[in-house]
Amino acid sequence: MTATDTNKRLADLQTRANAHGLHESIGYSLEAVGDDWARAGVPHSPEFVNPPTDAAMHGGITATVIDVVAGHAIMSALYDDPDRECGPTINLNINYVSTADEPLVARGEILRLGKHNALAEGRVEGADTDKLVATGQGVWRVFGSSDTTDSS
Repeated sequence: MTATDTNKRLADLQTRANAHGLHESIGYSLEAVGDDWARAGVPHSPEFVNPPTDAAMHGGITATVIDVVAGHAIMSALYDDPDRECGPTINLNINYVSTADEPLVARGEILRLGKHNALAEGRVEGADTDKLVATGQGVWRVFGSSDTTDSS
């Protein structure tokens, strides 16, 4: 993929991410993408501190970031295929390693991209310290042009 292709893909996926209210509410920022990976950042926010701590972000934010960045890795992989798109998360397992009292950086990467599902993993670290905060792995639905989102 050329630098121009990468920049266009990143800009298009950033536009989609920025239009999502949840992403906006946590400050999620898609920073880079490749053929099968994505990287994003999230600022530390007192609004998402988990009581009774004074600084540790709630684990739900960490889980959300892993879910979203892995989904963006899948979207990036499917970017040039107009007949396929990333669907909802089917399963997500999170392993919390340490607390996060700083901005976060997350990386999502595809482990396997199948016809109907994708297996991906995510990793969240402290942006200032590179401290591992959490890892996760999940399965996402992949829709093709002949699929329907109707569950009936």
